[in-house]
Amino acid sequence: MPEPFKNRFSVSLINEMSVHIANQFESFHKERFIHEATFNLNDLELKARSLQITSALLKHLPQVTVGSVNDIYEKLINSLTPTSLIDEEKAISGGQISEHGIEGWAIMPLADFIAFSYLVLNEHSEVGSSQQQKTFVIAMQTLKEMTKRFTTEFAIRHLIKAAPEQAISLLNSWLDDKNYHVRRLISEGSRPRLPWGIQLSEFVADPTPLLPLLEALKDDDELYVRRSVANNMNDIAKDHPELVAKLTSSWLNPKNKQRLQLVKHACRTLIKNGNPTILSALGFSEIQLESAKLTVDNPRLLFGNSIQLVLTLNSTLNHDQAMNIDYRIHHQKANGTTSPKVFKWKTTTLKANTSINIIKKHTVKHVTTRTYYPGIHKIEVLINGHVVCSNAFELVFNESH
Repeated sequence: MPEPFKNRFSVSLINEMSVHIANQFESFHKERFIHEATFNLNDLELKARSLQITSALLKHLPQVTVGSVNDIYEKLINSLTPTSLIDEEKAISGGQISEHGIEGWAIMPLADFIAFSYLVLNEHSEVGSSQQQKTFVIAMQTLKEMTKRFTTEFAIRHLIKAAPEQAISLLNSWLDDKNYHVRRLISEGSRPRLPWGIQLSEFVADPTPLLPLLEALKDDDELYVRRSVANNMNDIAKDHPELVAKLTSSWLNPKNKQRLQLVKHACRTLIKNGNPTILSALGFSEIQLESAKLTVDNPRLLFGNSIQLVLTLNSTLNHDQAMNIDYRIHHQKANGTTSPKVFKWKTTTLKANTSINIIKKHTVKHVTTRTYYPGIHKIEVLINGHVVCSNAFELVFNESH
């Protein structure tokens, strides 16, 4: 059985963190920090563990003041593994603390310390004042250095939210940074709806300031960065579908496969929702069929088992038709209503004057993101955004139901 994900923050990691921090701060009391950072650790999940470590740092590191901010943040940078010793591939998945310094998952609570201490320091400062601008730049630059060892995409959002215009200006100056983790931080840290992160409500309402950043990074040499650009665009598409559909359509280039890959990933929500603008741009026009039928092999499905879907399509047209096929299941809810969820099926071509059968297995089992309830579940097949046929099955939880 794999080790629980929350154990990325272990007693051992906290002990190792304390050694490197104590090497920079003479007044740092390792034993008290370790005691508070590890308190009831087994009862906490990953994010709660990280926040508890941050709380202990805020209590046991020197208080950040206008006069000490540069010195404290610089010492924390000095506690990190030098960039010359960083394995950039491991930095993506989370490296380990070594004798050289802190890196990997331990960066998360350190980054939050930077963000939270900055917010406390500037809670009474006027946005745009010389003091605020100075400390903001120092905090942002510190997170920039930390992200080379492990992403600071969650912590930087607090700073972006506090001073969005200043943040966008600074992020713009990082676009040509040679370290691709920094370039990815620009797009990932500014996502309006980043999972696990605080929502950037200003950019949910108006994502326009983000677009020049995403435009500049869309052809980045690193797939890691380009996928982040696509994720940011997918966030924006949830609130501004036509904006994203039109912009990404203009990015399409038949000679550029990377752009096509990025656009498909950026528009995955729009494609599932049948947005006509992006589907048309990708070459998926409204399908014309002589007949379409969806068959299920088991109209009464026992929870934990699979159902086989067979889609039969017949075309009498004298030309081929490109098809983006999805299926939507209307899941039963506790109150008797249903909640639709779209699943990817496949992309294919229906040849002229032909009939085809396409088979898909769908499993209904326990997942952390959904609670299943018994009852009738309707299935709809969507081709190029339009429902072409449907069927249903009854979900039961034991043989007697």
